[in-house]
Amino acid sequence: MDQAAIAHIFTTGKWEEGILLLSEMVQKFPTNAKLHATLGQCHLNLHRYREALPCFQRACALDPNLIEAGARLAICYEQLGKTEEAFRVTQEFLKRDPNHNYLRGIEERLKFRVTGGRKEEWEQTRGLDRHIEITPHE
Repeated sequence: MDQAAIAHIFTTGKWEEGILLLSEMVQKFPTNAKLHATLGQCHLNLHRYREALPCFQRACALDPNLIEAGARLAICYEQLGKTEEAFRVTQEFLKRDPNHNYLRGIEERLKFRVTGGRKEEWEQTRGLDRHIEITPHE
């Protein structure tokens, strides 16, 4: 793997060059999850969510513990209007790393969209005591 070339792409922001280089590398090393994720990141940086999606899907299939790839996969789904799928992926990867702050942020943003702003029953009753005047029975 040409680490120096990849580092150069990320420091210079030459995403198109990165896509060309990483596409070749993925052909040579098709089971390298990090290469697929890095290729996906180049597409993501260019806002090419459709092209990034299969890269992150493959990375996650090859290495289910690659949490960053899971987060980026959720972002792709979200940007493509597949909010429920994005939420499902976020939940799946949070099971693997419940303390991942970036995933938590994505989850919170998506949760509101998936539920349509609805609250769970227990959440609806929170603070209710401030709005109800309780009078004793005589």
